[in-house]
This record gives sequence, structure tokens and C-alpha cells, in this order.
Amino acid sequence: MLNRFLHPGPFSPGDRVELTGDELHHAAKVHRMRAGEEVELFDGQGSGARGRVIEIGREAMQIEVVAAIVERREATIEIQIALALIHPDKFELALQKGTEIGVSSFLPLQTARCEVRAERVRGKGERWEKILVEAAKQSGRLVVPALEDPLPFEQALASPGVNVMLDPSGTAEPPAGDSLRIFIGPEGGWSDEELSAAREMGAYVWSLGPRRLRAETAAIAACTLLILGRAS
Repeated sequence: MLNRFLHPGPFSPGDRVELTGDELHHAAKVHRMRAGEEVELFDGQGSGARGRVIEIGREAMQIEVVAAIVERREATIEIQIALALIHPDKFELALQKGTEIGVSSFLPLQTARCEVRAERVRGKGERWEKILVEAAKQSGRLVVPALEDPLPFEQALASPGVNVMLDPSGTAEPPAGDSLRIFIGPEGGWSDEELSAAREMGAYVWSLGPRRLRAETAAIAACTLLILGRAS
């Protein structure tokens, strides 16, 4: 795969675009790009192009756009992962792997049995955004998943959409639909009150099997079944 760089676009064949800042650093210092090499550009919103390096300077790298990327690279199902605030390292693993698999967006959740208090993750947004961008680059995606602000469980459950709770008490049949919000609880699981509220609100309760999975493992497994299982 060609080295890939994030740029706001637009990308029209024959135009020149400039890479600056972090992207220039990665191109010149990390990848040690040279004039004449081919690259991929993507805007994080679904558009991308192949380009050719024209010139590398101290302040910018000039790239000529060669051709638009037209093949589909996104999943055929839209998945939002609403994940409880677990240990930051584990949360970041779920962000990275979920992006690689094809998740559309992530919603950090404040739940009754959260391992991490919301104030502990304040200031993590910039780091988490970088994880999403790097995972999108690595996996060849043209879209960088959205990262929502943390919400209390009850508020997230009341948001419009099809809600799916992961819990061992649920059915083994995967949920149907082209746009789903998957709720994944902390290591201590959902409280009885949270499960009752979810059922009262019409949420689908889904079990991934008889074994108890860690939250980050459950996120990866659910994404794999729903996204890759549909031959996206």
C-alpha cells in the first residue's frame, strides 16, 4: 500500500496540494519520501486520490493529484460503538481496532460500574483523534470515524437510533439493520437498572456467546461479526 496522508482536499487531477505540519514531518522524516514517489491522499470524509510527490521543502511538500480513488472502502453497515469508560489503554485499543474494521463513530459512555471517572479522560480527545487518524491511514479507509463527547448512559440510550446492548442475557441472533448503536459495558457489566431501562426503551439485547469477554474484546468481536460478516 502507498504511504497515505490526510489533507482537507479537494482533489482534482492535475491540481497541486501541499502537506504541512505533522503530515509533512511524517512524509519527510518518518517515511523519507522523495520526489517522484506515489502517495495516497484522503480527506477523512470519504474522498481520496492518488498523487505524485513533486517537491519536498522545509515548510511544505508539493504533491500533484493524479487520479481520484473511486473504489468503495467503507462498510455497508453504519456502526456506532458506545463503549463504557474503561482503562484508557484498553479504550484506545478498541478505538484503533474498531477503526480498522470499519466503525463509523465512537461514543464514550459513563455507566454505573465504570472503571474510569469522566474527569480522568478529560484532555484525551486530541490523543484519541490521532489514534483514529492513524488507524484510518493504516487500514486504507477514506473516512476517519467521528469521536463523540462522553455521555451518561441514560442520555445515550435516549438518543435517536437503533440501540443494541451487549449482554450475556441476550439472544445469540445478531441484530438486523443498516445503522446500529452498540452499547458495551465496563468490566463489571451493566447494572440491573441499566438493563431494565434498555429493555423498556426497546433496545435489542445481544449475546456474543457463553464466555465472558473483556470490554475491548467484545467491541472488536461485535464489529467483526456485524461489519466483516456482511462482506463489506
